[in-house]
Amino acid sequence: MKILSLSTHRKPAFACLIALMILVGLLRITLTYRVFWQTWDEPARIAGGMQWLAEGQYTYERFTPPFACVMSALGPYLAGVRSTGQRSMWDEGNAILHRDDAYERNLTLARLGILPFFIVAALVVAAWAKVCGGSMTALLAVLLLTTLPATLGLSGVAGLDMACAACVIAALFAFDTWLKRPTIGQSCLLGATAGLAILTKFTAVGFLLAAGGLMIVVYSFQFFRKDSLGNHERLRARRWITASALAVLLCFLVIWGGYRFSTGPLFAPGPAWLACRNSRRIRKHKTKPLYTWRISNPNEHPASSGEKIHIAATPVRGE
Repeated sequence: MKILSLSTHRKPAFACLIALMILVGLLRITLTYRVFWQTWDEPARIAGGMQWLAEGQYTYERFTPPFACVMSALGPYLAGVRSTGQRSMWDEGNAILHRDDAYERNLTLARLGILPFFIVAALVVAAWAKVCGGSMTALLAVLLLTTLPATLGLSGVAGLDMACAACVIAALFAFDTWLKRPTIGQSCLLGATAGLAILTKFTAVGFLLAAGGLMIVVYSFQFFRKDSLGNHERLRARRWITASALAVLLCFLVIWGGYRFSTGPLFAPGPAWLACRNSRRIRKHKTKPLYTWRISNPNEHPASSGEKIHIAATPVRGE
């Protein structure tokens, strides 16, 4: 009875300490908002997210998924800021930040959209560490996470990295739980978290495959340690196959939903891609350019007469 009473009292204390560390971390992050102005990529993220929210499309950056961008633009959007229709995502993002002559307010609202990922990362680390090593291990893990300079710095800007880190951790924790209990609920949770992780940053695929592959190897040693598999193990293997299909399907639907269930080519070669291919060919083969360019943009070339943008790529003869 005494042991039960002690464990009951420890649960509120554990939750309060976790909440306190998260609150201190949030305070330290928000205190930097008035110290550091925008980073170079924040306008692009905000512009993409605002286009998704206000216009229902996402065309500025095809190779940057929209989830973190939408979260960055959500604060300004709720404050009444809308897209300005700039052709360049950099100009659009800067126009959004300077809208209504409220630069500091708009930048703060954009950065506040990343704080939920900091909270999610801390909670997932606490839960996973407690499962593996108990309450003290969880407290130390959250303390290290919430005081790590990289974590605090990335949580203080409207970028992709903290969102990717939080969602990848959540997906791996869901995968660890799914390996032990491949139920329908755990499969749905795994598919949703993996989909959200990929929607924050495409490099999350590499992290998920590498870490998930190692987890499968470790778990397989425990699963196949017997010389022969019993009926229970065979039944669990069949459940894994069915649960895997459900998780993959839900992951696909989450990613597709992040793009508003739109259809179309993911990659259409444009001037930037052609210019990159052109420069690589010159460096590698030391030959004449594959494409010649005619560019006229009054924003990039102030000396021009102000005509509309005209970009043409003409293949060199004989190529």
